[in-house]
Amino acid sequence: MRNMTLSVPLFVAVLSLTACLGKDSPVASDPALPAGPSVDGEPLDDATPGTPPAGLPKGGILVKHGSLNLVVKDAVQTEKKLDDLMRTYGAYVAARQSSARVPQGAALAPSEIREITLTLKVDAKKFAEFLTRVKELGSYTNEEIRIEDVTFAFMDLNARLANQRRVEQRLVGYLDDPDRDYKLVIEVEKELSQVREKIERFMARMRVMENQIAYSTLVLHISVRPEWVPPKERTFWQETVHAVSKSLDLLGETAGGLFVLGLAALPWLVVAAGGLYLLFLVIRFGKGRKKD
Repeated sequence: MRNMTLSVPLFVAVLSLTACLGKDSPVASDPALPAGPSVDGEPLDDATPGTPPAGLPKGGILVKHGSLNLVVKDAVQTEKKLDDLMRTYGAYVAARQSSARVPQGAALAPSEIREITLTLKVDAKKFAEFLTRVKELGSYTNEEIRIEDVTFAFMDLNARLANQRRVEQRLVGYLDDPDRDYKLVIEVEKELSQVREKIERFMARMRVMENQIAYSTLVLHISVRPEWVPPKERTFWQETVHAVSKSLDLLGETAGGLFVLGLAALPWLVVAAGGLYLLFLVIRFGKGRKKD
């Protein structure tokens, strides 16, 4: 019985060492070794990178991010066509923002929208084809595609999740053992709680990464310009008209701004004029008294 009492703490110590491997290990703490992988910019703790097994997709596990600036003539028609494309390719809108130049507090009519920013989540397998179709909705002025290889991060997270589940099973098995030492039950349950907390954290990160892998992200900036004509399609006359139109718009905006500024300054000008007039009267009265 004494031997069994001695072996139980040793068993718990081994389990604790397995669960906490990497925190106190000289290998994990060596600053000369490269840092481990990260998920969403947060380093993954307690492990070294795993080795991807056979059967992975060719080129590894990739996460794709893209951004596209598009110029269109009509916001309503463009969004209708974009909705059709999203239904066809299994995409959805994760975020949307629109803006326009309208008086403060006025209602925003669809025809007044000038800028739209959409964050789209697209099936990763159809991302390239979807992007090509979106470009056909208008004239794109800027395009950026970024591809991140998350193979090692994914496999490392998956391996450590499996390892924590094995530790959980061993701890549960000890608690279910009728010959367990009841003095150590509280310590084992505490260790089990910590292990399960790690499992939940790893599972949350895994779900985020799986979503990023399955759905590529496209940030679409749409500029609405009813008078827009793509440069390659403009004639000399259209270029001239476009330049004069922009100059007149700028002149009108400047004149409007000066007018508003003048109205805002009018009360101050009245007060200043009144003060100057009072000063003039005081000076004049003073000169009159000196003559007398």
